[in-house]
Amino acid sequence: MIYEYENYRDFLKSTLAEKCSNNRAYSLRAFAGHINISPSMLSDVLKGKRHLSADMALKIADCLDLKIKEKDYFYNLVLLESAKSFELKEVVEKKINKLRPKKNITDLSLDIFRVISDPAHVTILEMAGISNIKLNTQLAARAIGISEIEAIVIIERLERIGLIEKRIDGNYKKVHEELVAKSEKPNVALRAFHKKMLEKAISSLETQANDEKFVGSETFAFSAKNLKEAEEILEECFSRVLALAQKQEKNEAVYHLGIQLFNLTKKGSLS
Repeated sequence: MIYEYENYRDFLKSTLAEKCSNNRAYSLRAFAGHINISPSMLSDVLKGKRHLSADMALKIADCLDLKIKEKDYFYNLVLLESAKSFELKEVVEKKINKLRPKKNITDLSLDIFRVISDPAHVTILEMAGISNIKLNTQLAARAIGISEIEAIVIIERLERIGLIEKRIDGNYKKVHEELVAKSEKPNVALRAFHKKMLEKAISSLETQANDEKFVGSETFAFSAKNLKEAEEILEECFSRVLALAQKQEKNEAVYHLGIQLFNLTKKGSLS
């Protein structure tokens, strides 16, 4: 939703990144065509080298099919950046705050929600923790098969919420050692994350050689009464594999470990 943005460039970057994520053939050139500006102009705008005019802001808002109030919000974000006097900036800022909905959209901030729900965020975050690589947007995009604009949006988001930081050499490093997301209750973000990771696991069956992965499973009769003890055993497994990963000083890839233990029969059907 546009109201989460305080800068129109961030909104355009995120819109482009989302389109690229939904369609791998989509590009900055295609987006420029969609909003009726030249690719070079769009590139300069996203990099902060050029500004949108008020007329261009209205045309782009129309091309993106924004609702009336959303168009007004986008237009004022553009005006805020181009305002030359403090007095005008103050007027526009008040208008923007008035347009922004007062209610919270989600219990989690949208940035945190996206980090938790999207494996690309977690993968890039872990890449930032590898001491022997120099993480930048080009490397991130190439390593996990996304567009550079997607990588830029993800890295900016991770930096904004304090999970990574930009060093003097221009590369990014992880700030905290671990990101832990657990919930006893159903959580939309965690469900989305696990679903996407399972899809990647399915893809790895066809695309990765045996020396890149381990796949194993067991099917057995079991009682739900033992789930708590089983959970403790599995948590120990996670801890031991993480300890093994931390022993290695130089890592060359980011792996995901997922363990699923779930009921294959309808609850109560065998009792």
